Parts: sequence; structure tokens; C-alpha cells
Amino acid sequence: MDIGIAPTDDSVKKFNDLKMLHKHYSIVYKIEGDKDIVVEHEIEKGKTFADLKAALPKDEPRFIVVNHEFHKGEDVRQKIFLVLYTPTTTGIRKKMLYASSKNTVKSSFNGIQNELDVDESFREEDLTDKATRI
Repeated sequence: MDIGIAPTDDSVKKFNDLKMLHKHYSIVYKIEGDKDIVVEHEIEKGKTFADLKAALPKDEPRFIVVNHEFHKGEDVRQKIFLVLYTPTTTGIRKKMLYASSKNTVKSSFNGIQNELDVDESFREEDLTDKATRI
């Protein structure tokens, strides 16, 4: 049984739109009011990793779903990542709140192919490195 805060129905729908309809490059989620996980930003398809980084707060954690496209040999591939973004300046209470909700988020978003825990030094290469190791 998962413990932690769960995504709202709208948050799950937005994830499914990313997964099935490829509507977004990424979606940034936040915990709102210590009771719901909601969509904070939708980064449209065609936008870049720099746009995603610009949408992230400097001192607040976030869940990020990224439909990451990468090259493996001659092939172009995609993997859907769940990223737990926790800046080093985040307070311990918020770190624990997000960490304890990560498995609930993952089980709500059916189709996550990979996970990554990052801080403010998060780079696009981190996604590619993780995707190509598997």
C-alpha cells in the first residue's frame, strides 16, 4: 500500500495526455496544501530542456514527468521519466513530504519507464545517461 499524497484526477489525465497523445515535453507537479499533487506547469512539445529548467523553482521540490527523446546508435528513442527535483536548499519537512509521496505518484502514473532524483544541478544529459544504461 502506498502512503503519501496522491495526484488529483486532472494530474493523472495530464500525464496520460503526455503518454498517449504526446501533447507535452514535460509536466511539472507540486504538492498543494499538503493534500493534493497538482499540475504547476505544462511544457509544450517542441520546447527544450532549458524551458523546463526555467519553470523550476530555486528552493522548492517538484515532481517532473519528462517525455525524453534521445539517440541510441542510429535510432531515436523516447522514455518517460519521473523526476524528483529537490534543490539542496529545500527544508527537511518538504524533502520528506515529496520523498514519501514519490511511490504514490509513480503508481498513479502508469507508464513511467525510468526514475531520477536530482537537485538544481539537473542536466539533460542526466536523463540520457540514465535512459541509455538500461
